[in-house]
Amino acid sequence: ILLALGFACVGARGRGSVSTAVALVGVTLTLHVLSVHSGFVYDDRLWARPWTFSELASTFAGSEDPRGISGEQYRPIPSLTHALDHALFGPSPFAFHGTNMALHALSAFLLFVLLSRLNLPRGPSFLGALTLAVHPMAASSIGWISERTDTLADIFMLATLIVFLGPKGTRTLRVLGVSLLALWSKETAVMLPALAILFALVALDREERTARVATLRALVAFVVLYVAVWVSLFPEKTVGRLQATAATLRSEPSGWTALFE
Repeated sequence: ILLALGFACVGARGRGSVSTAVALVGVTLTLHVLSVHSGFVYDDRLWARPWTFSELASTFAGSEDPRGISGEQYRPIPSLTHALDHALFGPSPFAFHGTNMALHALSAFLLFVLLSRLNLPRGPSFLGALTLAVHPMAASSIGWISERTDTLADIFMLATLIVFLGPKGTRTLRVLGVSLLALWSKETAVMLPALAILFALVALDREERTARVATLRALVAFVVLYVAVWVSLFPEKTVGRLQATAATLRSEPSGWTALFE
C-alpha cells in the first residue's frame, strides 16, 4: 500500500502524461501483482487455450465461444486477445493476469486523457484516473480472466469519447471505428450514444455541439444496427431475456415500472 501511495504521489506531483502513465501502471501493479499467482478460476480455461484461425473468424459471426460451452455472447475482441495471449505465452496464468493488469492501467490512463479533454485541471483529472485504478471492483476484472471483457469495453468506450470530443477532421469515421471495437468487446457499449450526448451537453459549447450532430446521429444509427445484428444472431436468447425481464417486472413492480401501472 505504501508503494502504491508513492506512485500516486509521483503522478500527483508530475506534469506530463508520462509521469501519469508511470504512476497509474505502478499503482495497478503494486495493488494487484499477487493475482499472477491466482491461477485460473471458473470458466477461465475456456479462453486460455490454443485457438485456430477458423475459431477466431467464427467469433465475428456468432458466439464468443465457437465450441458452444459458454453462453451465447457476441464478443470477438476478448476472444482475440485470449488467443493472442496463448499464442505468445502459452497457458500461463501469469501472462493472462499480466495482460489484465496492463489493460486496467490503460483504461485508467484513458480516463485521465478524457477528463483532461474536458478542460479539467491536471489534479482532478489524475484523481479521477487514480480512483478507477484503485477501485475494489478492479480485482474482479484482473483476477478473473473472463472479466477482461469489462476492461476492454471500458478502454474502447473511453477512446470513443476522446475521439468524439477531439478536432473535427474525420471524427465520424473514427468514432464509428472505435465504437465498433467497444461493441465487439461487450454489450454495455450500447450506452455510447447516451454518454456522447451527455458529454456534449456538459463539456461543449453550443457551436461545438452543433458541429457534432452528424457524428451523434451516425453513432445512434450504428448502435441500432449493431443491436439488430445481435438479435439476428441470438434470437432465442433475445426472446428469453425479454421474457425474464417481463417476469421480473411483474414480481417487482417498483421504480419506473410504476409509471405503467
